[in-house]
Amino acid sequence: MLHEIQELSSEEQGLIESDSMEMLLAEYLAKFAKNENLKSKLTGNDTSSTPEPECPGFNLKDCLFFDIETTGLSASTAFVFLIGCISYNDGKWALHQLFIRMVQEEKQLLQAFAELARDKRALVHFNGNTFDIPFLKKRAAANRTSVDFSHFVSVDLYQWFRPLKKKLSLLHMNQSYLEKVAGWERTDQMDGAEVVSLFWDYTVSRSTESEQLLLGHNHDDLIGMLRISLLEGCLALFEGKIQPDVIGEVSDDQTALLLHFTTILPLPPRIKPEPLLLFTPCTRKSSPEPSSDSSSLLPECQENAKREDLICLSISDCHGTLRIPFHQGTLRHYFQDYKNYYYLPLEKQVIHKSVAAYVAKEYRTPARPENCFASMEGSFLPLPHNYNCPQQAAFFGPVMREDYSSTDYYFQYQKEFLTQKENLAAYAKMLLSGIF
Repeated sequence: MLHEIQELSSEEQGLIESDSMEMLLAEYLAKFAKNENLKSKLTGNDTSSTPEPECPGFNLKDCLFFDIETTGLSASTAFVFLIGCISYNDGKWALHQLFIRMVQEEKQLLQAFAELARDKRALVHFNGNTFDIPFLKKRAAANRTSVDFSHFVSVDLYQWFRPLKKKLSLLHMNQSYLEKVAGWERTDQMDGAEVVSLFWDYTVSRSTESEQLLLGHNHDDLIGMLRISLLEGCLALFEGKIQPDVIGEVSDDQTALLLHFTTILPLPPRIKPEPLLLFTPCTRKSSPEPSSDSSSLLPECQENAKREDLICLSISDCHGTLRIPFHQGTLRHYFQDYKNYYYLPLEKQVIHKSVAAYVAKEYRTPARPENCFASMEGSFLPLPHNYNCPQQAAFFGPVMREDYSSTDYYFQYQKEFLTQKENLAAYAKMLLSGIF
C-alpha cells in the first residue's frame, strides 16, 4: 500500500478560503447545537448536566477532509482502492493519499484511514453521509475490521449547500458543477467510470502514469471540496449576514432607496461586475430559468432591469447595493383591535370608542376588520414576502398595505431613516433573508 504525504502548493493553498470554511463549520454546529449527542462529540464531555451549553467553534486542525475512490457503487461487490485526506496544521494544508496496488490490501487501507482519523473530531466530505461513510462501514465489516465513525461529527457539504440550488437557480448540485460556480477549474477530467477502468488496467500494468492519473483525480476531488467552501459566503448573504455598517441614500432620480453594504465573507470570483438579482417588493423575486452559464453566480434578469417596481441587488466583490423603489401614494394601516372602534360611513374613517359618544348613533356603525384603518399619504418602503406582519414593523413604524386583502406590506419612509444606522442594517438584513 502506498501512503503519499505532501504539503499543498502555495497556489493550492491560495484556493482555500479558510474564513469561509471556519464559518461554515461554526454555522453547522449552531444549526445542530440542540443535539446532545453532537455536543458530546464536540466537547468530549457528558452534556446532560449542563443544559444548553455553548457549542464550541471548530478548529480546522480538528477536521479531516476526505474522499474515497471505489471500483463501483455497491459495497457488496466493489471495494475501496484510494482514500484521500486533507488536514490543517500550523497554518498549512497537507494531503494524504492512501492507495492500494492490489485488492488484497483493502483491509490495510481501511486500518490506515482509521489511524489517520483517530485524533480528529470531525469528518468533512461531499455526499459522504449517503455514499462514502456507509461504503467504508460495509467494506470494514467485509474485511473483519472496524472503522468507527460514532465519535465523529459528520459534515456533508452536499447537504449543507443544497439550499443554493434554488437560491442561485443552479442546474446541478454535483461537486464538479459547484467547483465551477466557486470559480475553480479542475485539471482532471475523468468521470467515475473512467477512473474504475483505469484502476483495473493499473492492477495489471502497474503503470506509473496510470497511478499518477488516479492520484490526480482524487487530489482534484479534495481541492474542489475545499474550494466550494467559498459558497458559504452566498449562504451567509441570503441569511442577511452582512457587516453592520450599512449606508443609505436616495437615488439621484428620487425614486428609490439605496442601501450599500459589505458582505462578511468573500463571494465566488465568478460574479460578474454588475450582476442583477431582481425581485418584486413584498412578494417574491422574479424566477429566471436555471442558467447553464456557471460563470455568473447570481441569476441575471436583464430583461427586467428597467422595471422600476423591482428591488435590485447588485454585487461586486464583497460590496453590495440594494435598490428599493419607493411606493408613492396612499396606504392603509389596519387596526387589529377593531372591536374598540366605530366606523363613520360618511367620513370613511374610524374613531375610537372613547370618543364615539360625541357622534350620533345613526352616523356610526361598529367597525369591521376590513374598514378599521387609518390612511397615510407619502413614500413607502416594502417589507419582504415572508414578513409575519405584526402591527408594528420592528423599528419602522406601522405596517401599511393597499387594502385589507393585500399581502404586500410597507412602512412609511421618513428622511430621518437615513441617519438610523441600526435600522438601515436591520432593513437590509430583513430584505436579504426574505428574498427566497
